[in-house]
Amino acid sequence: MGQKQQQYTAVYQSPLGSMLLAGDETGLTGLWFEGQKYYANNLDPDHREGEIPVFQTARQWLDIYFSGKEPDFMPPLHLMGTPFQLKVWNLLLKIPYGTTTTYGNLAAEMAGIMGRDHMSAQAVGGAVGHNPVSVIVPCHRVTGADGSLTGYAGGIDKKIRLLDGEGADTKKLSTPRHRPAIRLTTLCYLEKDGKYLMLHRVSKENDENKDKWIGVGGHVENGESPEDCLAREVKEETGLTLTSYRFRGLVTFVSDQWGTEYMCLYTAHDWTGEQTGCDEGVLQWVEKEKVSGLPVWEGDKIFFRLLTQEAPFFSLKLRYEGDRLAEAVLDGKRLDFWSGQPGSGDGQQRLTGQLPREKGRIEE
Repeated sequence: MGQKQQQYTAVYQSPLGSMLLAGDETGLTGLWFEGQKYYANNLDPDHREGEIPVFQTARQWLDIYFSGKEPDFMPPLHLMGTPFQLKVWNLLLKIPYGTTTTYGNLAAEMAGIMGRDHMSAQAVGGAVGHNPVSVIVPCHRVTGADGSLTGYAGGIDKKIRLLDGEGADTKKLSTPRHRPAIRLTTLCYLEKDGKYLMLHRVSKENDENKDKWIGVGGHVENGESPEDCLAREVKEETGLTLTSYRFRGLVTFVSDQWGTEYMCLYTAHDWTGEQTGCDEGVLQWVEKEKVSGLPVWEGDKIFFRLLTQEAPFFSLKLRYEGDRLAEAVLDGKRLDFWSGQPGSGDGQQRLTGQLPREKGRIEE
């Protein structure tokens, strides 16, 4: 294997907001709007701030683009992803300026490339959503089959402005009806020899799970079922293909900082393939009894106990105030817990007692 290249970052101020540039000697590795979904997703933890030649070329390209003109050159790219993702991103580069295509059309093209009769539009949509180079690799030119402007990591408003700037016909396109944002995610704990496969989230700075140890999972993409998301996220983050898993419970997170999230919780015992590294952090097999001693969310300790005790399917609501667990409700019944005093070394919240046969309260 060749020596790892040093990755650099710099900032570009676009008319739509600040953008982070990332690149190495080969080319541009990332371009994200500040705060967008998957922001700095593939950024090397050892990256440095600094200028490299590809940033000058990228800025020239972006200056021309945001002036309402089509650039006649392309900055060198160094896209890093799975073979499937790379094929999809290459198709994005072929979508003409000022036009749109659909996830279904891309799926049909991918089926032809891979010699298949059919290809899932949801699988293609997942790859489109993980495009690391916004604008230049034009994932904003992909719409739903009905012309809906969905699935853009930078936000629907930016997608519309980018297409308008290209002179695309956006009158026939539609935006989703306004509704409260609902975050649906999956989380899976792979089990082997009395251990869980844990992910130490240390790679991304703007990560609500920064420095925490969690399982493997992520956001459900447009058109996916939780099981579709589960299989995709495990494959992307570990390289493993699940062959057997259990849906253990639904966890509702309510936060005064991050909003509300509904998480489908799974465990898995069987898979195929070889474990790979993960750009979200460091993967490590940890003995189950030691997991609660790691820096984990306090509420996670509740569902770890439920998993260990082989509890039947459960619904668990966890309400946080900042990082502090303020309330826990199991199957509609509030759990009792107490808080260690600040500076006492007792930690934060601790549950008392054992899970009873009739769930809903931790008994003494």
